[in-house]
Formats: sequence, structure tokens, C-alpha cells
Amino acid sequence: MRNLRLALPFAAVLLLVTPLAAQEEDPTAPDGRPGLGTMSTASELGRLVSSSKSATSGLVQELADLQSDLLVLHEMARRHYLKRGDFALLTEEAELAELHALWKELEPNANVVLFAGDERAALARRLLLDLRFQLRVVPTELAIRENIELRRGLALLRGSQDGVYDLKDSEARIVAARIDLASSILRAARSDLHLLRERGDAGSPGAPDPAWETELERLATLPNGAERAQGLADLRELVDQRRRQIESLLFWPRLEPKVVTLLDKRDAFVGVGNQRLEGALRFLLEPPYDVDPSPSITDLSRSERHHYALSEALRGIDADPLNEELTYWAGVAAAEVIDPRESRAWFDRYLALRGIRVDKQDTLRRRELTPHEKHAVEQVLQAFTGPR
Repeated sequence: MRNLRLALPFAAVLLLVTPLAAQEEDPTAPDGRPGLGTMSTASELGRLVSSSKSATSGLVQELADLQSDLLVLHEMARRHYLKRGDFALLTEEAELAELHALWKELEPNANVVLFAGDERAALARRLLLDLRFQLRVVPTELAIRENIELRRGLALLRGSQDGVYDLKDSEARIVAARIDLASSILRAARSDLHLLRERGDAGSPGAPDPAWETELERLATLPNGAERAQGLADLRELVDQRRRQIESLLFWPRLEPKVVTLLDKRDAFVGVGNQRLEGALRFLLEPPYDVDPSPSITDLSRSERHHYALSEALRGIDADPLNEELTYWAGVAAAEVIDPRESRAWFDRYLALRGIRVDKQDTLRRRELTPHEKHAVEQVLQAFTGPR
């Protein structure tokens, strides 16, 4: 597999991993906490995150606790808003992110929505004055996004130890750097969500000010006009001032300036991966690129198209090793132009990113497999049982 990989220019890889590398005898993540570092080999990093007896077992346990803590904090907040009736416009099974999205829809039209006298108005009033809710939006979104990053990174490193695929050292180091970055952001999100958790104290920071509620009631008695608009603007300025005061005490606003460059670089590499994915799908004539494809592609033979698709996928994976779709289509293309053992390795790697291991039945039974997952499982199983 390795001789077919198209490596990202070494200087480009350094752009991602070098800023995250601390003193490797005591590697640290961007927030100064212990991390994986970026100097170990792929085999070493795989063993580090897989072994309970390794020198970093404490770090691995801390990452597991981090994910668990965030899940608990998320569910505590969701249940608080559910009990308060904030999900009345959604469903009881809705996620907190859906309530955040609803608030983002209501907030720009607050001047109209707040005084409509319906259920949307009642919700908008509660959320407008609930600073904890507003401040919880960002760390909740960070937790969701970075948890995916952390989960995929750890799964990819671990899968290289018990699966049928290997990782290049350069890939593993990029993954380790992304794990360290994600864990730093997740720790900040956890700290902020902990500070913002509901304590049942009406006088605690972030709780709605009774004076604000009184002012909203007064404004509701006014006719829709300049006086009410000005009163609402003045009230919202008071609320925003208080929100900014509390926000200055949170962890993420202080960490963000330290990691914004790293996030920009990560986004750039993810963008390269997505561009290469589009290229691979074009050569494979997969929807939506099967409609009116370019003659430069349709004039190619099937084998040639798969060869070019594999080239696109490999270039994309070198930029973004955590791209699930690129990994799947690398397997599809490799199955056409290379030995099946090569394609099985890519399918197994895809399954690892999806949290599936064919030798662990619980990862198969606890979910309904997608068509891509089913196909990948069938292909990987052949490595152990032969063709079915």
C-alpha cells in the first residue's frame, strides 16, 4: 500500500505538525496539557493509544473521561431546557443543537417575535434573557465538532494495531497533532460548560435578571413603534454587556487566540481533502457527477477512471487522513485497479473511522449499517474467511 501513496509535500506537512510539537520528551497539547506529540512513529502512536500499560495510559484515560464528562454536561443542559418547556416547538427527542438553531432563527427577528403573543414569543423571551443558554451555544458546538475529530483520530490510530491496514508515519503524526488540538479545545469547552451548568440559584451569574423581565413586560404594553424599538435596543445592550462580562471569564475565549492559526491550517487541509473527494467522485461517475460528465472523463476506460480516482483519493487522504468518504472511495477504486488486499485495507480503515471493527460484534449490532458500511464489512471479512 505504501508504495502507491502520493505524499503531501513535506513542507506542507510541517505546516500542520510543527506548531503542535513541544519538547517531545514531555509532549504537550496546545493548551499546555500533556499530549501525544508529533515525533513518534505510526506504530508507536498506535501502541500508545491502545495499551493500558503505556506511559500515556493516563492521557488516554483522561481523553475518555473528557468525552464522558462532555456527554453528561450536554445531557444535563438538554434536560433542563426540556423541563422548562423550551422544546415545545421541537420534540422531546430533539438535540440541544436543534434548540440552538431555533434560537439563531428567532434572535435576528426579535423585535417582531418577542411581542407576537404566541409560543415562539414566550420561548424567545426566555432565551433572550438567559445568558447561560446563549453562552452555552459556542462550547456545545465546539464539543460536538471536536469530539468527532478526537473519536476519529483515536480510532484510526488504534485500528492500525488490530486491523488490516497500516498508517504512514507522516499520517500518524498529523493525526496525533489533530488529537492534541481537539483535546485542547474539548477541555476548554468542558470547563466552560461546567461553569455554565444550572445550579438552581436565581442570583447566580448568567441567571435572568428580574428587572429585565419587568422591562420586557412593560415594552409589550407599548404599541409597535419607535419607543418600543428603542426600549428593546437599550435592554438588549444591557443584556449584551452582562454577557460579555461573563464571557471574559470563560476558558475558550482565552484559548481561541492561541489555536486559531492551527484551526485555520486544519481547515485548509480538510478543504484540500474535500476537493480531492470531488475529483475522485467525478472520475467514478458517482452522483451527482454522473449527470452530463465531461467528455474528458467519459472517453477514459473504466480502469483508467478508477486509476485517476484512486490518485485523487490518495492525495486527499495525505492532506486529511480523517476523511471517511475519501477513505471509502479509495477502497472502491483500489478494488478495481490493484490487488484486493489493498482495497480491504482501505475498507478496514474506513470502518475504523466509523467506529466499526469486524472482529468486535458489538460495534456491528448496536447500529444499522449504511450501504457503504455493509459493503466495507463484507470486503474486510474476506480477509479472514475468503470470498462469500
